[in-house]
Amino acid sequence: MFVSHNMSAIQSLCQRAIWLDNGKIVMFDDSNPVVEAYGKHLQSSNALQRAVISIDGQMEIEQVATLNEDGNATSVFSPGKPLIMEIRFLAKQPIPLPYLWIGIQSQFGSLFCANMLLDGARPKLLSGRGVVRCKIGNLPLLPGQTYGVILGGRKADGYSPLFQATEVTHFIVSGSPREIGLIGDLADSLVGQSSPVLVPYTWYFPDGESVSLEFKAV
Repeated sequence: MFVSHNMSAIQSLCQRAIWLDNGKIVMFDDSNPVVEAYGKHLQSSNALQRAVISIDGQMEIEQVATLNEDGNATSVFSPGKPLIMEIRFLAKQPIPLPYLWIGIQSQFGSLFCANMLLDGARPKLLSGRGVVRCKIGNLPLLPGQTYGVILGGRKADGYSPLFQATEVTHFIVSGSPREIGLIGDLADSLVGQSSPVLVPYTWYFPDGESVSLEFKAV
């Protein structure tokens, strides 16, 4: 038996899943529908997002939400559409020049990140209650899979941890492979088990024929 809050790991390792709440079975089904239902529950209740507190106790992440391009909270996205991460915090004392980072992971591991330690962007000061947002312009991700969101933070020196890197929420990319240009006979059955990042590519065959795949937004 595998027990975890890591939705990507559950999808990777388990064919069937049980969602428990205070010892009671909420849902028992194939892992994908259970993970999807649990994700929607987390988005509505913020049950998971209140767990991140700074090591010194001076900062709390009160809520992390995934928003669509209209600014509405949702856990379900389409390939090629924007994803906005909204981080609501409470800084009990001023925190100058912190570094934050957001990582996106799947059942196969880390995929990509938005990392202030790498890009050099960071707020001058976090004080009181406030919001930090990060917009990913489009999601180059396969449908039919669940993706976890990791949040981490360091202090102004870039080395001292502000809070431990924590999986704060997750989201689902929905839709069919055919909608984004994947028309293979086995695409529907294999899309949930395939490497999730989509990039344009071209096949070149011995007879001179070539076939290109351009990622299509849904």
